[in-house]
Order: sequence, then C-alpha cells, then structure tokens
Amino acid sequence: MKMGQQLYDEIHSSNEYEIVSKIENPKVYDYIENIKQTILANGSFRYKDKFEWKITVLNDDNTINAFCAPGGYIFIYTGILKYLDNEAELAGVLAHEMGHAERRHGTRQMTKTYGIKMLLDFIFRGENSQYFKQVIGGLLSLRYSRAYEREADECSVNYLCNTSYQSDGAAGFFEKIMKEDGARSEELLSTHPDPAERINNFHSLKEELNCRGAQNFAECYRAIKKLKIR
Repeated sequence: MKMGQQLYDEIHSSNEYEIVSKIENPKVYDYIENIKQTILANGSFRYKDKFEWKITVLNDDNTINAFCAPGGYIFIYTGILKYLDNEAELAGVLAHEMGHAERRHGTRQMTKTYGIKMLLDFIFRGENSQYFKQVIGGLLSLRYSRAYEREADECSVNYLCNTSYQSDGAAGFFEKIMKEDGARSEELLSTHPDPAERINNFHSLKEELNCRGAQNFAECYRAIKKLKIR
C-alpha cells in the first residue's frame, strides 16, 4: 500500500503526466467510479476495505493503457477510454487491473526484481531513498508474467460474473487489437502477448462459470466518449 501511495504521489506531482481534473470532469469520474463499485460489490476481494481503489484519469490519447498499482491505485489513460467500444469492455479491463492488485502481482513482481531490502528502503525513506527513481521506474514499466496475466484474466471474468455485464468483456479489447493493422496494432500486441489464447480463455471461463450477464451498455459508453475531457 505504501509503494502504491508513493507512485500515486509521484504521478500527481510530476510534470510528465496531465491529470484529468475531477472537478472539471465529474461525469467521467462518476462513470468509472460506478463501474469500480459494481466490481467491488460483486467480486471476491480480500482487500476490498483495505486498499484505496482510488481512480486517476491521465489525459493522453496516444497511450492505450490502464494499470492498478499495489494498494489499489487505479490509473486509466484517455487513450483506452476512446479506444474501447462499450462499457462491458471497460469493466473487463478495469476488473483485470484490479485483479493484479488484489492478487498482489505488482508487489510480488517488484520483490523478485529488486529484493526486499531495496523495497523496504524505498518504502521507509520515500523520496530520500537512493532507490526512489529506480523503484518508481520499475512500477511504471512493470510487465507481468503470463501466469499473472492469466490469473488477472480469470479475476476479470469472476468479478463480473454476477453482474449484468458480459463477463468476458475484456476479450473485446484483444479482439479489436487483432482486427487492426499497422504500427499501433504491433505495439499493443507486443505488450499483450498471446491475445488469441486469452480471448478463448475469457469466453471459456464465462461458459464454465455459467455467467448470465449479457449487457454491454454501448450507448451509455458512446455518450461518455463524446464528452470533451479537459
């Protein structure tokens, strides 16, 4: 949780990131907040009341990404909001990222990479740590193992299974990537390995769990995408 807080503070104080204002864009934040609350209410979360689950929207249309730092600090780029086609896809992506935090994938990955001694120095000394920039950089460029990605995909379907959403909504993100041609598609595929396998796993798990949700709320999502974010 301390590690996620440090990253949150660094992003919000850095000139490298343009934070979308909650005050000036309440509809966008309320919309994502409602999806997040639906996920938390229906998923099996050990850290539901312990983690922050705090949302930050980053204004960057060229970055098609979202991530959830240790402790539940959620970051969503405007690029992925504009890239997705419906609310079920966003819910699926959000549930996947929350699954990474809930299963402590980031913490475990960072411990393997940097060792407990370096992380403790970072946590207790903050910006005064000699490892501050190194650990922050590691958190921002974190790449999960296939096993962690598979587990987060399973979390996504599980968390949405008892909702009205299509619980395999995240599959739509990968299906869209695979249909695209060009440099952007290649870049997305390089950061999201084995999309065909993952698409199949999303659909299979939905059937296995007998998830009945069928809504994607595409019309509501289109209205949000039309909003001018400032």
